[in-house]
Amino acid sequence: MATSNSISVQMQQAAEEAMYNTSGIAEQNELFDEISAPRHYARWKVQPIEFILTNEVEFWRGNIVKYAMRAGYKGSTWEDEVKDLEKAKEYIDMRIKDIKGEPVV
Repeated sequence: MATSNSISVQMQQAAEEAMYNTSGIAEQNELFDEISAPRHYARWKVQPIEFILTNEVEFWRGNIVKYAMRAGYKGSTWEDEVKDLEKAKEYIDMRIKDIKGEPVV
């Protein structure tokens, strides 16, 4: 497991270096990095997707983890952070409705 953490850190460093690369390659790498290691997730030692898949987390719970971990890091305004927290809250509310036997949507 230590190997996967060190790989994640290396991937994060490479992604950050590519973002600041001005040699013309940065444009190609930026799209790849935004897909495989977006900065709002790559900042963590274990990215949300790694945690979710490794632990076989349910869909609703995984989305709570994802939105909570990126809140405040994706976007540049407090509104962006609130939006991600509202999304996490929506999945919590959906789960509560499901437990109570109420319609989820």
